[in-house]
Amino acid sequence: MDSKGGDAMEYRGIDVSHWQGHIDWQAVKDSGINFAILKAGGSDDGFYTDRNFEENYQGAKSVGLNVGAYYFVGPDFKSSEDGLTDAERFLKIVEGKSFEYPLFVDIESTNPSDEVGVTDAAIAFLDVLENKGYLVGIYGSDISTYDDRLVAERLTKYSKWVAKYSDNPPSYVKDYEIWQYSSSGHVAGIKGNVDMNICYVDYQKSIPENLCPENPKKEAHSIGEHVRFKSIYASSDSKEALKPLYTEGKITSIREGARNPYLINDGMGWIGDRDITDTPVYVVKPGDTLWDIAANQLGNGLRYTEIAELNGLNDADYIYQGQELKLPIN
Repeated sequence: MDSKGGDAMEYRGIDVSHWQGHIDWQAVKDSGINFAILKAGGSDDGFYTDRNFEENYQGAKSVGLNVGAYYFVGPDFKSSEDGLTDAERFLKIVEGKSFEYPLFVDIESTNPSDEVGVTDAAIAFLDVLENKGYLVGIYGSDISTYDDRLVAERLTKYSKWVAKYSDNPPSYVKDYEIWQYSSSGHVAGIKGNVDMNICYVDYQKSIPENLCPENPKKEAHSIGEHVRFKSIYASSDSKEALKPLYTEGKITSIREGARNPYLINDGMGWIGDRDITDTPVYVVKPGDTLWDIAANQLGNGLRYTEIAELNGLNDADYIYQGQELKLPIN
């Protein structure tokens, strides 16, 4: 996702915990806030539930705000086993609740020296939640989390909520959905400072229907529509993405309410709203160079510089198998 301007839709939001105390949620909504991401609990100081989570959840829901939640982990979050254990704890906290925004894992307190193990833990954590039907993502700062504490190229399929307190948006992370741009915002209904966020996607187009029963999911695309996509699936309910040989096609059938409701070209495969992109995407294969990709996909090898610029590649020679590259539109 190339942030973030032009005609992109923007949604204003906050994230809160017990530190904000009692919140007047109607005043929050009336101030123009669209969504709230709530601290549910964590494992950084023993296992706990945030003492204001239930109050904040009920309050935000009662006034019609879109709601997400996050779970804060500590330095012992450094293996797949740790990720599985914390995911089960998180699921117990959110059991019986519905969310319009993802469930996030906050890993900013892990150790940089454990980046491989932390990445393993994050993947295990998020996959457990995703297998339960939730939208999932990772929270952290642009550099000190995504660069220093994670192997970021292994996390391309998850939503990203990125902190960078500046007038300038994140620069290391390119494909984020939410930017936390301030920790010192002021919003009616909240005493003191609060974190401020901008979201650039409409999660209602991809939220699983069972998580938002009060707002039934409606398919955003129609039969006959030509779409570009970055992933494709063998069936309408599959969670294992396939690497597409082609990245565009026509929707020829729709299975309402399915995880991947759109059949492409009468059998090429199935896709969901989350897979559809306005920009053609190429998945790097073994032996590829940017020159080869430009020559084969764009008809001119010299256009490799456009691909490098579009994807923020400082070193045009460094690409890796499985990497998703946005291509210029001819």
